[in-house]
Amino acid sequence: MLILRKEQIEVFARERRRLFEKKVLAKVRELAPTACVPYEPSRLPELIHNSINRAKTFGLTTESQMMKFIAVTLALSESFDELPRYAWAKEILEIQQFKADERIKLLCEVVSQDLPEQTS
Repeated sequence: MLILRKEQIEVFARERRRLFEKKVLAKVRELAPTACVPYEPSRLPELIHNSINRAKTFGLTTESQMMKFIAVTLALSESFDELPRYAWAKEILEIQQFKADERIKLLCEVVSQDLPEQTS
């Protein structure tokens, strides 16, 4: 029987996260190159890493939820969840009656409806 120690599991988890962050970075650069423009190329990996950490604080744990959170981050601001201007976004993310999928879906819908107004 194969027994994995806690340290070994942590190594696998770190590697999985590193690969996920790399995949997200490639996807963002491919699908939203304009959103990447304000960031130095060397800053994008850090933004993705930090966004994943922030997503977790709202109970967003699946890759899909994290991808959506990163998309919102790129659309609004790197620390949108801490800015008074986007207090409504944080309120959506903190609605306890909704599951995580419902919260991030609602946030994405509101952001996508609001984007044309923000860019004009």
